[in-house]
Amino acid sequence: MAVSSENSKGELSQYISKEDIEKFMLALKFGVFYGLVVSAHKHLDSWDDKVTGFSQREMSMKAYIIFRVFLNRWTLKSKDKCIYQLVDALALSGCGGINLESQLENITGMLFQQLCERVNPADPHSVENRSLVLRAFFILAKLYQDQMVSLLLTAVESNDPEKMESAFQVFADVFQELPQTKKLQRMVLNSTILVIQEDLKPVPKVLVHFIEMLGQHNYLALPQGNALISYIIKLVETDSSNEEDIRIMCSRILQMVSLPKLVTLVCESNNTLAFMPLCKAATQMALKARSLGQVPYLSSFHQDPIEYISPQRLLTHLVMCSRKPYREKEFGTSSLRLLSALHPITSLHPVINHSVGQLWRKVIPQMLEILDDHTEKSLNQEEWEDRLFRFLSQSLVAIDDDCWQEQLIRVILERIRYFSDDGDEKAFLYKFFGFALWTSRSEKLVKMMLSAILQTSHENVQEREGIAVAFSVVSRKHLRTVLEQLQVYSAVLTDKESSSILTLAKEHQPREWVLVCHTIYLSYSKIILESKGDIFMHFDAVLVLILQHYHNCILEKDKDLKLGYLNALIILTKTLGRQQHVAFQFKFPHKLAIVTFMLDLIKEEPLNSISSPIRQKAMNVISNFRMFRPLLGIEERVELLGTCFKSVFCLPSIEVLRKEASSPKEGQANVDLFEGTMQSLLRLLETLIVEMPTRIQNCLQLMDPWLNSQKDNERERAMWCAARILEFTAKMEDFSMEIEFTQLGRLVKLLAMRCQDPVDSICFLSAKAVYHLYCILLKKKQMKKKIQGLWIEEGMDEAYSANLFYNNTVEIAEAFAEYFTQSQLTNLVLTAMEELTGSRAKVSLAAAQLMSAVMKKRGSDLIKVEEIVVGTLERLKLQLEPNTKEETLRALCLLAGNCTHSVVPLLLNRPLPWDRTILAPWRLFGTERKTTINVLQLLIGILENHSTEGTTEKALEPEEAAFALCEMLSGTLCREAILELYPRLLLASG
Repeated sequence: MAVSSENSKGELSQYISKEDIEKFMLALKFGVFYGLVVSAHKHLDSWDDKVTGFSQREMSMKAYIIFRVFLNRWTLKSKDKCIYQLVDALALSGCGGINLESQLENITGMLFQQLCERVNPADPHSVENRSLVLRAFFILAKLYQDQMVSLLLTAVESNDPEKMESAFQVFADVFQELPQTKKLQRMVLNSTILVIQEDLKPVPKVLVHFIEMLGQHNYLALPQGNALISYIIKLVETDSSNEEDIRIMCSRILQMVSLPKLVTLVCESNNTLAFMPLCKAATQMALKARSLGQVPYLSSFHQDPIEYISPQRLLTHLVMCSRKPYREKEFGTSSLRLLSALHPITSLHPVINHSVGQLWRKVIPQMLEILDDHTEKSLNQEEWEDRLFRFLSQSLVAIDDDCWQEQLIRVILERIRYFSDDGDEKAFLYKFFGFALWTSRSEKLVKMMLSAILQTSHENVQEREGIAVAFSVVSRKHLRTVLEQLQVYSAVLTDKESSSILTLAKEHQPREWVLVCHTIYLSYSKIILESKGDIFMHFDAVLVLILQHYHNCILEKDKDLKLGYLNALIILTKTLGRQQHVAFQFKFPHKLAIVTFMLDLIKEEPLNSISSPIRQKAMNVISNFRMFRPLLGIEERVELLGTCFKSVFCLPSIEVLRKEASSPKEGQANVDLFEGTMQSLLRLLETLIVEMPTRIQNCLQLMDPWLNSQKDNERERAMWCAARILEFTAKMEDFSMEIEFTQLGRLVKLLAMRCQDPVDSICFLSAKAVYHLYCILLKKKQMKKKIQGLWIEEGMDEAYSANLFYNNTVEIAEAFAEYFTQSQLTNLVLTAMEELTGSRAKVSLAAAQLMSAVMKKRGSDLIKVEEIVVGTLERLKLQLEPNTKEETLRALCLLAGNCTHSVVPLLLNRPLPWDRTILAPWRLFGTERKTTINVLQLLIGILENHSTEGTTEKALEPEEAAFALCEMLSGTLCREAILELYPRLLLASG
């Protein structure tokens, strides 16, 4: 046949080229071989040995031999169109051959080319071609398993996406028939992982489908299967853009993972973005298992805590995830539904028992219903968290196992130690810890866990706040134990033998001491709010500890440590102050010791600078103890106010504070600090007024040295405080009728003088003080009338204002005139008289105006008239400012008109001849009608030898009276009065 072939080629060469002859012969021989294969196939389905004369196996062997000859003699060029049919013809032989094996790479290459061609569903040949290609791969995989697996995996790892997808498709088709050896598993997983690491975009569906097939063969349970699981988790993350069908396939794959492992994956922090898909998959698996009557999930898996998450960690994680239920829309509901699906209603576990299951079956649906009825905006977050904590507490009561509870608390404690910086979640964890420990019946466990949480970090405020909240929650049931643990822990501040603070580097010790102090005092403050008054039975002992913490401090008490201590103490006392309505029922003897201690700190502060807020914070601490018994006694109050006034009022002026600072920034800081200190002083004054409203006058009296100071800044600060406390008193809701101003005259005089102060701001503050003092007196008057059932005139407080009193001494006198007693009125005149000779003309004039105004209104009610007259005359002898002198004479004139029988004899008894000081009043007496008439009548009476009521023991001489009358008549202003009394005057002179 070979000779014949050569002859044929020779003949053909005469007409066509050698290359065309080769193609023709190849086509001819291939056609013959193709016909044999097709013929063989026609008989394979209905084989009859008698008809064919040889067996089916023999037929298969013949076809195999022909195929081997074909492969050995010719290259594979142009054989791809029917190569799969040739391979199919070898299927019955059950074996390949060396030559065929050597061509596997080329054969698979051609098959992959066929497979990569797009299938046209409308073309039957195209569809059939795809099916035959896959069958060819299948047969080759059976004949050459290891070689084909290697070739397919090589294609899988190819950089050609089409070839890779085709390889996965073929592999999925032939995989079912391959023996699942460890070698195969290792090779397949390695190749798949390599593809995964390429992170192809978009994600090939065939890859996900292949992983699903691997999952069906339990590949996900193998150690390397974790990489596939991680990849699937990544595909279902909420921020991924994968198609829905890929997500559905991923969900099916996740449900091929064992439930314990899947639940463990749910709780891993790096799977947060895939939390909901993982939750849903785990929930479906758990519900399916329960419907099949399988043992509840939580009954056994925890027995291998190293590999899988423990029930305590699971409960903690799911409750934490439920905290923000609308995160990613269904975060909370997914958590609760999974927890419900895992609930151990019929658990065989001795701890997680029937009671817990019944509780969860009732409570969790209620919580889910609440979430369905609300939105993220409408849900009250605080109430929702409280519900979660109640759920936790009820669960622990149902579990009723100290060992289980201890493990749970340790899990929470571990998360507190190593949790992220998410403030809200960490705060939730601290409260979670408190509620978990609150339900314990074991005092030993409570002490151990409280001690453990105190050893956690308290570097930032949030951590200290969290520890304090945990303590407050536990104190609801274990108050005494909590207080004992805080006392034990506080030894670190005072015990040099055992303090861990001293083990730190020296530069870190003060800060650690202050942080511990803050943690302890913040815990006390939270317990106060939580205990509803129960702690007050033990609180005096707490005050003893507070004093010991400072006095027995293991470190040197420098400025920073003082401030740190005071800051911590303020946190506690501020909370304490809010509970005064409850605390007032108790006595705290050591309160006075705390106040004394604060005064000592204030006294230690320099008066020539304000470098720290120690005095400010010390005053705040005292203020926070308001209304706590025992109240401060009179002596204690005097010392307190005197110390604070001196410490604040005597500080340098604002200008000096700025000037002496090293920089403008420091200067402004000093000013801000001073203003804050002033506010603290004002608050302290208000506190003391609330405690004892009747002592407001004493408080004002203690300011006298600074209200009358020669330094403008001291007067201004004192007046600011005076105005503030008078305003506070006037506006008190529980205004007391018992408020008295026994030294009202002296006080009004002082404020009236300050209304004429050369410093304008002091004038304005004084006017405000005067107005509020007037409001207090008016309020008392109205309350008294109301008690007596008398009519109350409305709007009287609107008749005057601070603006009206500003620089207006006369208005001040007229407003207060009716409120003075005789003694107060007299005191006002006597003290005003002292100001007549002052160095400030404006103030001396105001004093004279004040005297004139009150003498005009209430001159007849004055007592000690002789003292007033004598004092006035003595001052008139001095070199008074002209306007002041004129106003003083007018005041004496008005006094003479109201107290004629007292004033005139005093003047007449002066020995003749009279000097200008005595003559001036007589001349001025003729300028006021009332005074003129009253004096003239008295003088005429003397001349008529009538006895005058109220005269001195010595009889008044007509000569002095005549001389006085002459002085009065020398002026022209009293002409009308002279005409009225002319007949009597004429008779008397005759």
